[in-house]
Amino acid sequence: MINLKNGNLKVNENLEIGSGFCFDDFKQTPYYKNHDSLRMVYLNEKQEIDGRNYMVGLFFRENSLYLISLVNCDIEIFAVEERKREQVHDDILKRYGIESGQRFCWGTVVSDYDVRGNVSSINIIYEKIENE
Repeated sequence: MINLKNGNLKVNENLEIGSGFCFDDFKQTPYYKNHDSLRMVYLNEKQEIDGRNYMVGLFFRENSLYLISLVNCDIEIFAVEERKREQVHDDILKRYGIESGQRFCWGTVVSDYDVRGNVSSINIIYEKIENE
């Protein structure tokens, strides 16, 4: 799933993203569709990562990738049961030896449930690296 040494995520054969990836890099991918860099950018279709299907969202701050949001779509979960997806995400992270909230030199990985948005996601949050 994610390279724990550098924080890179290989979404598919055409897209590997991580610390240092910027909105200008995203513009060069086939997923760019005149998106606004100030809003969450969702890839237009589910992506298969390590045999699991995810909706992938990217959030940029000051042109740099700040957050990757992964929402597992392998099972149908109704809106009233969305918190169940958080458990699915916790289990996925555990299979990779990651605990929610675990910090790395490049950032943090969190399994999160957003009450306001009623959505569970795996969030990969990158710390801004000076000298970029």
